[in-house]
Amino acid sequence: MSNVSSSNSQGVRVPKLRFPGFEGEWRETPISDLLDFQNGINAAAEKYGSGIKYISVSDILNLPYITYDTIKGLVDIDGNTLDNFAVNYGDILFQRSSETQEDIGHSNVYLDSKTATFGGFVIRGRKIGEYNPVFFKHLLDTQNARKVITRLGAGAQHYNIGQDSLRTIQLYFPKTEEQNKISELLLLIDKKISLYKIYIELLKSYKRGVSNRIFRDMYDSSWRTICLGDICSITMGQSPDSSSYNTDGIGLPLVQGNADITNGITTPLRYTSNPTKICESGSIILSVRAPVGTVSRANQRVCLGRGVCAITSSNTDFIYQLLLCYQDSWKRIEQGGTFTAISGDDISFFSVAVPDCELQNRIAVFLSQFDTKIRNEDIILQSLQKQKSALLQQLFI
Repeated sequence: MSNVSSSNSQGVRVPKLRFPGFEGEWRETPISDLLDFQNGINAAAEKYGSGIKYISVSDILNLPYITYDTIKGLVDIDGNTLDNFAVNYGDILFQRSSETQEDIGHSNVYLDSKTATFGGFVIRGRKIGEYNPVFFKHLLDTQNARKVITRLGAGAQHYNIGQDSLRTIQLYFPKTEEQNKISELLLLIDKKISLYKIYIELLKSYKRGVSNRIFRDMYDSSWRTICLGDICSITMGQSPDSSSYNTDGIGLPLVQGNADITNGITTPLRYTSNPTKICESGSIILSVRAPVGTVSRANQRVCLGRGVCAITSSNTDFIYQLLLCYQDSWKRIEQGGTFTAISGDDISFFSVAVPDCELQNRIAVFLSQFDTKIRNEDIILQSLQKQKSALLQQLFI
């Protein structure tokens, strides 16, 4: 069996942080005593329409908890199929397959009285034992549990975890009363995190509306329509030799595409000791391969891979705000089937309307205030998430 455990300095199975009034060791419990596993149904889900709510991998990964109202996918199935693939309150759902070992076997819990169903890349753990579902979900999120689950995820380039592997896991549970107390605290923390996420999305949405109003509705005949290449310097990326890639900080950080960008800021995963095309800090980075048109800013000197280009101008701050507003416009000119792309000429001849320099500066300053507010709120959100992660290590064993 695969044990998930820790103990205090005396070797007793108790957490480092505990609510007053609770005593005794936590009980080792095989996960198979609590959950009965089944793989999901392979069906084409629609985002909108009629049918039964359909839980996918994205619901597991992107939602703090899964509820009937938060699920977007729908599927049309008959009653017998629904009986076999139903998801009910308290069931735990696992991500069955992933391209990265870190993401394999992520879990979430269904917290709704309405019945849903679940997809083919999902494993349902049907509740057969007694547990608090919120406690169980967070127990599976702890570092100890994640280490065991990722180790069980088999595969070379693509990772998978199956029912037999999950059944081998053993977890440590307190009595139900202590589970409930821990869950009450974590629900309050998650509610606060969710509210910050909603607030940040509202700020982003409001800024998009203001930007559209400025760039699409309010410009007049005094604005000049020109090509982006007339006012910008464009540097297309070129991937270095793969033998120069490293994670030891040797050379320059490498930005290949959207995987090296987080919240509009460069966050490269690798370095290259043999940089080809170089981008200076503060430059705009535009993705030129699927997905095309994503805009970000370089917060450091980086090497540009073939999936991106760098853009600078005499007023880079204004061009950055302009390109953010026109991110969806690249879809009209991108080429290719499975992997779409745009060329240097596509970017250079991209038509934009710009006002005089004074108004450019005023627009850039005004819109950047939204970015600062969003960034500050995101810092608070990240801090809350880190605090929760640290708390999990104290409350669980």
